[in-house]
Amino acid sequence: MFRFINFIVFLIAIVIFLVFFHNIKITQEVLDLFPKTKDKEIIDIYQKFSNSRNIFVAIKGFDKKSHDDLMSFLYKINDIPNIQGNMTRTKPTQELDDYIASNYLYIATPKPLNNVFTTQQIKDKIIIGLNEIKKQIDEDEKLDSGIISKDTKIDSNDTTSFFHPSDPLGIFSLKLPKSHIFVAKDYGYMALIEMKDISQDKVKETLQEFEKIANKYPQIRYFSQNFMGVKNLDLILSEVTYLLTFATLALIILYFVIIRIPMLTLNAICTISIANIVSMFVVSMVYQKVTIMALSFGMGISNIAIDYMMHHNFFNLYAQKNKIFNKPVFYGYMTTIVGFVACLFVPFPLLSQLSLYAIISLSICYISFAFIYPIIGFESPRLFPKLVKLRFQVINSYLFLIIAACGFYFAFSHIKLDFDLSKLDYQNKPMLQERDFFDKSQDDVSQILLSSYSIDGLISLAKKLQYTLDSNNKDSKAKTFIPLSIMPTIKQIQENKKFLESSIFINNKNKFLESLPKVKHDLIQELKKDKNIKDKDEKEEFLNDLFEFFKDSYQTKEIVMPTLEQLSKMGFTIIENKENGKQKYYYLALIKDNDLSKVENFVKKLDYENKEKVITQNNNVERLENINKQDSNIELRSLQHIMDNLTNTIYKPMLIILGIALFLMICMLFITARGAFIDSVAFILFPLACSLSVISFHSDLNIMHLFALLILVVVNIDYGIYSVKEGDNPRTAHAIFFSVITTGASFGILIISKTKAINSFGEVIFTGMLCILIMLVFQYQNKKKLH
Repeated sequence: MFRFINFIVFLIAIVIFLVFFHNIKITQEVLDLFPKTKDKEIIDIYQKFSNSRNIFVAIKGFDKKSHDDLMSFLYKINDIPNIQGNMTRTKPTQELDDYIASNYLYIATPKPLNNVFTTQQIKDKIIIGLNEIKKQIDEDEKLDSGIISKDTKIDSNDTTSFFHPSDPLGIFSLKLPKSHIFVAKDYGYMALIEMKDISQDKVKETLQEFEKIANKYPQIRYFSQNFMGVKNLDLILSEVTYLLTFATLALIILYFVIIRIPMLTLNAICTISIANIVSMFVVSMVYQKVTIMALSFGMGISNIAIDYMMHHNFFNLYAQKNKIFNKPVFYGYMTTIVGFVACLFVPFPLLSQLSLYAIISLSICYISFAFIYPIIGFESPRLFPKLVKLRFQVINSYLFLIIAACGFYFAFSHIKLDFDLSKLDYQNKPMLQERDFFDKSQDDVSQILLSSYSIDGLISLAKKLQYTLDSNNKDSKAKTFIPLSIMPTIKQIQENKKFLESSIFINNKNKFLESLPKVKHDLIQELKKDKNIKDKDEKEEFLNDLFEFFKDSYQTKEIVMPTLEQLSKMGFTIIENKENGKQKYYYLALIKDNDLSKVENFVKKLDYENKEKVITQNNNVERLENINKQDSNIELRSLQHIMDNLTNTIYKPMLIILGIALFLMICMLFITARGAFIDSVAFILFPLACSLSVISFHSDLNIMHLFALLILVVVNIDYGIYSVKEGDNPRTAHAIFFSVITTGASFGILIISKTKAINSFGEVIFTGMLCILIMLVFQYQNKKKLH
C-alpha cells in the first residue's frame, strides 16, 4: 500500500484543488506586485479616474459624411445593454444646470456695487442680456449641427460669462466652460461613450458586442482602459495556460526519456504536482491576492526539485537496501532554501509570494525524494554511456571567472534601468497604438490630484487654485479652467448671503422691480417700431415671458450643499478613500502645461501655510510630520513619475538582497566546497555575468530581470555543489545535465511570451541554464573533493 502513497495523495490533492481553486484570488495587475505604500495608494486613486466608464471613439475627417458615419455608429452602439449613452460635445448635465439655476445667487461671485442703478442703466443692462441670450442660442444651434471646419481651433479650457435670468442686472459673475464639439486633433470627429457597469464580466460582454459593431465601421478608432485590461487578462491567461501546458507535456516526455523507469517517473510527477497544489493553497491563504506570475514562475521553479530525485536515482540510492544520506543534495537544498528565505524580506509581493511558494514546494519534494522514495524503492538507474563522451574538460575554472569578470564589466558599463511598469504588461500592440493615438490627439495638459478631508475643503482648494491661475494669467485663451471651482463653498455661501442682505443690494433690487414695467413697455414699443425685425409677435411674446420671470429675480432661499452622489450626477468625478481613519476626497484636474509653474508656486505657498498652521496648533516645531494630514493637498507628480518612484524604491532593496543572497551562497560554498571552491563558485558568477551581458546587449534592465537574476543565483549554487562532489563522475554528470535540460526547457519556453515580465524572467533563466551546460561540457575541475 505504501508503494502507491504518492498516487493516493495526488488524487486527494486534485479533488481538493478542483473544489477550492475558485476561492484563490488571482490577479494580473502589475501594480498588485508592489507593497502598499503612500505612492501605491495614490496610483490606485489615479487609476480610478483613468479607468473610468468612458470609451474614446474617433473617425477620420471633418466633413458631413464623417459626422454622419460617426452618428450612425453611435446609434448602433447605444443598443448594447451596458452602454449608458454617448457625447459628441461638451454639455453640462441637466442636474448641474438645475443646481445653478436654483442657486445662482450663492454660486456666482458678486461684483463691486457702490450705487443704485437708474432706470436707463437697468434698461441698458437688460438689452445687453438679450443680446447675450441671442448669442447663446446661435452658438447652441451651431454646436447642435455637429459640423465644424478642420481649421477650427478648439480650446477645451476656454471659458465664457453668460447672462442668467436670475441676475438681469449682471451684479454677479460666473464663468463656465465654453461648449465645444469633441475632435481628435488634426484627425477628425470624436465621441465619448459611457458604460453603466465596469465590472470585469460586464466589460467583457460589452467589448464583444462593441467589436461586432466596430468591425462594420473600419474607419472608426476606439480605446478604453477597461477594454485593454480585460483583453490583456484573457491574453495573459491564455498565453500562460499554453506555455505551462506545453512545458508540462515537454517535461513529462523528457522525464520518461531521461529516467526510463516508468514507476519512478510517475511518482516524481505526482510528488511535484502535490507540491505545487499545496504551495498554491498556502500562498493563497497568506496573501489576499496572488499574482498569476507568482503561480506560473513557482510551477517552473518547483521543477528544479527534479534534480534532487535525479541525483538520488543516478547514484543508485533508491535501489540499495542500505539507506545512505546524500550530503551534497542536502547542501544544495539548504543553500537554495537560505536564498529564498532571504528573498522573503524583499518588499515586493511577487518575490515574497514566489519565495514562499518555492520554499514549500522544494521542501515537500526534497523530503519525498530524500526520505520517502528510498523506502518505496525503485529499479537501478539506467545511465547513458555516450553522455560521458560529451565532456571536453579543456577550460579551467579561472578562465570562466575571467570571462565572468569581463561580462560584469561590459554589463555594468552598458546596462540601463527601465522603471516603466506598463512595459511589464502584455504588449498588446494594437491597443497600445490606439491609447497613444488618443493621448496625442488631446490638448497639451498635465494631471494634478487635489485632495481634502471634506468635500467643502476640496471645492475650496479648487477655487483658490482657479483664482490664482486667473489672477496670474491675463490671456483668457491660455488659462486653465477647473470645473469643480464652479461649486460654492460654505464660506462663499455665507459671504453671498451677507451681500444679499446688504442695503446697497436691497436698494438695487427694489429699484429694479420698480423699473420693470417701464423698461418692458419701452422695449416692446421699440420692437413694434423697428421695421427690420421679423416675427414681431413671437418676439413680443418672448419679452412678456422673460419679464414675468424677471419679477422673481433676486429672490433668496436656503441652499443645501450637494452630497457626493449629487456631485457625481452633476458630472464631477470625486473619489472617496479612507485614510488615517478619516474619509478623504480626491479630484483630478487637468492643467495646461504653460500653467504648471503657477500651480507649483501655489503648492509651495499651500505647503508653507500648512506648516505654519501645524506650528500654531501644536506650538511645537518637532511635530511637523502632521503637515501631510492637513485638510488640503495637491499631488503634482504625474502618474508615470509616481510609478517610476515606486519601482525605484524596490530596486534598492532587491539589489541589497541580491548582494546578501550572493554573499550567503558564496559563504556556503566556501564552507562546503573547501578545496573545490573556485570550481563551484564559477557556477554562480559565470551564468550571472552572461545573463547581465545578454540583457545589456539588447534591452534595458527591468525589475523582472533583476528578480530572475536573484532566482538564478539561488538555483545555480546547487549545480556548483554537485559538480565538485565527484568531479568527472558520470553519475554527477547525468544528474546535473538532465536537471539543467529540464529546467532550461521549462523556463526557455517563456521567452516567446508577449508579456514582458514573463519574457524577461524566461530570458535570464534560460541564459543561465545554457551557461551551466557549457560549463558542464567544457569545465576542467580541481580533483579535490567535497567532504
